[in-house]
Amino acid sequence: MAEPKSGFEPSEIFTATAMFFTKAELNKIQSGDLFQVVEFFKDTEKKLTNSEGGVVFGSSQEQSAFESYWEWPGKGKPIFSPFPESWQVTNMMQGISAALAIKGWLSGKNKNPMPETVYMTGKQWPDEVDVFNIDVRGFSSYNSSDIIVKPKGEKNCYMGVSLKKKPSAESVDPTMINKAFDTVLGTDTDFDTVKKKIVEVRTNYFGNLVKDAVDEGLLWIRQNTVGRPAKWLFSGHNSGDRTIHNMDKDRAFIDTKGSILMKEILGPKDFTDKDKETYGENRLTDLYGLATENKAKLLKVLASDPKKRIIARDIPKSNWNFYGDKALNKSTLKQAVAKDSMRRWVNGKLSTDKTLYDEMLKVMNQNAQLFGEQLISVTLRTGVLDEIKKAPGVQRLGDVDFGFALVTGMGKAPSKLPTALKLDPKLRKKELEKQMASIPSGKAYDIGCVLEGLAHLDTLNKGKKEYKFVVKEKEESHVDDDGPAKLIFNLMKNDRAVLAMELRFKGGFTSQPQFFGYMTDDFKGVLAGECT
Repeated sequence: MAEPKSGFEPSEIFTATAMFFTKAELNKIQSGDLFQVVEFFKDTEKKLTNSEGGVVFGSSQEQSAFESYWEWPGKGKPIFSPFPESWQVTNMMQGISAALAIKGWLSGKNKNPMPETVYMTGKQWPDEVDVFNIDVRGFSSYNSSDIIVKPKGEKNCYMGVSLKKKPSAESVDPTMINKAFDTVLGTDTDFDTVKKKIVEVRTNYFGNLVKDAVDEGLLWIRQNTVGRPAKWLFSGHNSGDRTIHNMDKDRAFIDTKGSILMKEILGPKDFTDKDKETYGENRLTDLYGLATENKAKLLKVLASDPKKRIIARDIPKSNWNFYGDKALNKSTLKQAVAKDSMRRWVNGKLSTDKTLYDEMLKVMNQNAQLFGEQLISVTLRTGVLDEIKKAPGVQRLGDVDFGFALVTGMGKAPSKLPTALKLDPKLRKKELEKQMASIPSGKAYDIGCVLEGLAHLDTLNKGKKEYKFVVKEKEESHVDDDGPAKLIFNLMKNDRAVLAMELRFKGGFTSQPQFFGYMTDDFKGVLAGECT
């Protein structure tokens, strides 16, 4: 297995199998060396289908995918690598860390820390727990449990875990939310007016940027932009409009990657007065946005028939055609070749001009109560217990005990692992230290504790619930295809920062911006005071 499979997080299955060991056994590995981690790695594989219940998967395909994480090059051969790959050891360490946190959480809830069964709740949930996979206000899988633990000897008890991971206790927390703006708002009709306002803000801003791009010579649009509404310039025009401008039919003007200022792409800069006299200036515009490397061939097509217009079959193939849509990928957008690209120009605007983010935050603050409660609900899943209790399928089960926790596992293996089969005590102290496991204890936040912390903030504010969004800083622009500039801000509840958040466009500008976020240290301090 060369790398983790998309959609199947290895730390989740290693957490699930680590749960079948006692806290004492895990503590021994936690403070041991890398060789003990590897031996433990091998032992955990046996816990997948043990006689006591083991790990249950939603499908045989998921089981095969997760089981593949116990494979590594040369395993089982006479001469083989004694260690799995570094990423496997890292995820095993994070699984041990998370399992310790989960056991501590279960003990604190007076539940048996040893499981009867652990359910993997990924793409497909196992039948026994599928009833807990609920949709809430348009959110599929509002119950974001990655695994569900059924404690040994606890009838009808199911403890859901939303699992995250990070390298060390000092590392920035992993994001707890990665959702598009409109997805966060869900299907609640209360947000209809807000959605409309946000759409107008984005449409007007990006529509005006297209106008500016034409004025600055990055794009060429027939009949210019005079009288063109922002909606048309942003995304409202059809594929035919894009085709006659030699742009990809599936890419809106604002999402164009290259520009006619680039030497690789034909534009006014590439034609002399003699060319204009020979072919006619209007006919030369038919070539704007195509590959410069095919200039001679394209002019030959024009010369073959004075009245002929360039059509698709006349255009020689090149990745630089259609404003370099295929040539300018994530890698090339970072390079000097793309310094005059449309994508880089728009990213630069977003990093220096706060208008768009200011207008979006203005709408959010005007609707702070709606936004604040919704973001907290979606990020921290504060309504999960109530929503599960209301689900008809769960009610039919009778008296069900369901818990939920947000858990972070920690740990990181060295990039270069030892090649020996065991620790050599003759090594110098510095070398010995490199081979110690050093697995930090994970963190678990019970959802009930989170609710108590939020209620405590209301108590401090005489029962009032007041939300606002406060900008922290603005990052420099990112020029790759995945990361335009992003706005960093806090979601404040009663003047205490609860969520540290980012709002950024991911990959393109016509799609909704994405929310990213996690609990602040300030709010963690509140939880520590309320739930000790």
